[in-house]
Amino acid sequence: MSIAIPPATDKNIRRRAMDLLARREHSRYELRLKLRKYADFTAIDAVITVLEAEQLLSEERYAEMIVRNYGGRGYGPLFIQQKLLQQQLSTTIITQALQQSGYNWYEQAKKQRIKHFRNRQCSDKKIYWKQMRYLQNRGFLPEHINAALVIS
Repeated sequence: MSIAIPPATDKNIRRRAMDLLARREHSRYELRLKLRKYADFTAIDAVITVLEAEQLLSEERYAEMIVRNYGGRGYGPLFIQQKLLQQQLSTTIITQALQQSGYNWYEQAKKQRIKHFRNRQCSDKKIYWKQMRYLQNRGFLPEHINAALVIS
């Protein structure tokens, strides 16, 4: 016995979108991908446009959420920027969210180095490069990394 899928109406699409948005913020791109199995893209885009007009869907809020989540977990601005670019957010929204986050990326890089390496000093080049690579992989800029690796 197969389960019949009800025809996708704007009301059904909106309800599914609201269910997703009730859990957490989504980007326009992400919401569109999650709803694609229920309707065609023209119907989905129409519903998403209405949700944006009603300010129930906001890419600015989504960007702020991602910056807050990943910044709080010790990731740098380059990593966060890449995450947001994957969701097809505009560079102006990304830049604005990173600037308004209030994070001191120099301090974040230093805290992450201390947390991961237990404040082990960069006494030889092998340890220095290992710590540098780690911070690069976390998405910190070279100036953040250099400041974090200064022997204090």
